[in-house]
Amino acid sequence: MELTLRCRCGHVRGVAHEVAPAAGLRFTCYCRDCQDFARFLGHPDMLDAAGGTDIFQMAIGRLEILSGLDAVRCVKLSARVYRWYAGCCRTPIGNTAGPGFPLFALIHSFAEAAPDAPPLGRVLGPPRCRLFARSATVELPPDAPPPVSAGLFLYRLRRVAGWWARGLGRPNPFFDDKTAAPISPPHVLGAEERAALESGIRRGGP
Repeated sequence: MELTLRCRCGHVRGVAHEVAPAAGLRFTCYCRDCQDFARFLGHPDMLDAAGGTDIFQMAIGRLEILSGLDAVRCVKLSARVYRWYAGCCRTPIGNTAGPGFPLFALIHSFAEAAPDAPPLGRVLGPPRCRLFARSATVELPPDAPPPVSAGLFLYRLRRVAGWWARGLGRPNPFFDDKTAAPISPPHVLGAEERAALESGIRRGGP
């Protein structure tokens, strides 16, 4: 099915095509970078009670931004990951690698803001695993997703390889088709700014 996407204020809108539990991988990520991304945006509500982010990995070629591309902004907390958000209301959108890489990590906030948004469990199924649980802010509850298994890791690799083979690394709405440059210059968070975020102080960004 198609999943309607939008930011909290409705300026940035999109759609994820051909989504289903078997069309990607839904998981919960507890890494420090995801937690700092939420702090940078001033949206701690994107995290669960233990500091986890609900993510659905899908093919970037199945993502379409319908409006508001002018408001899309980018921040980098590590060398390889581009973290995209709506600058108008600072709603997290998702994460990508560089241009051409077929994987898009859709953050649940961008899929749940629409007034008629269906429960993600109905569309994507439950989270199938958890990553970086050592960085969880509290002890995980008994019903937390299980650790990632070797079989699930291989499933993910096969999925990404299949997307690549089928050309689903494009179109990529976050990078210019001709120059491969990101549509918004990334704001790179340095050590000092990250330390401020982790101490509870949110500084301004682009």
